[in-house]
Amino acid sequence: MRSIKFVLSALVLCGCGAMLVACQPAKEPETAARTGPVASREDVVPLVRPLSLTSMAEPLIVEFELPPPGPNSNTTLTLGLRVFGADDAASAAVATTLTDSNLRAELKLVRLGVGNEVPIPLTRREYRGHDASQIVPVGADGRVPQVVRTSIDTTAVEEAGIPSRASSSRVLAFAWAPDAVPGTYRLELKLIAPDPKLAAIESELLLAYQHRSK
Repeated sequence: MRSIKFVLSALVLCGCGAMLVACQPAKEPETAARTGPVASREDVVPLVRPLSLTSMAEPLIVEFELPPPGPNSNTTLTLGLRVFGADDAASAAVATTLTDSNLRAELKLVRLGVGNEVPIPLTRREYRGHDASQIVPVGADGRVPQVVRTSIDTTAVEEAGIPSRASSSRVLAFAWAPDAVPGTYRLELKLIAPDPKLAAIESELLLAYQHRSK
């Protein structure tokens, strides 16, 4: 009889334990599973935007966040283009076509604050005959007479989730913003009467830091 009572007591205790377990709130899943993957922001430098090399009635306007430069970047922000070809040789030829075409543009960069806008001085590269090129200020009208070859921090571009396409692309600059400080900015870019033949070129607006010199 005592054995029967012991067995019954054990069954009751087991049943109560099962009920307590069932009543416990379910554990929350891990944070990654709960929130899902974090999508990269498309308004943070480095960034790209589709840009057709055709006449523009209105400027392209891009508002973006500029973070501090990464370990491989300096503080100069490139305002430029990324152009593509079928392979390395083709993209190099496309870049040469653009640098020889006098692709002109008007650029305006401002830093956005609380109730105010601060114009950011820009620079560009100027070639004078056979003399060495010089970095000169962009005038008050924002006019830039051509694009030039440049280099950027490609590591930061790849870490931002932007396909580098390094073997089939080239980077060109309209202008630079030296010593750019982190913050919120607005860029206005308008191409001025580009050669209609350039419309066939695959290109993107590219905003990225320059690569830090070793």
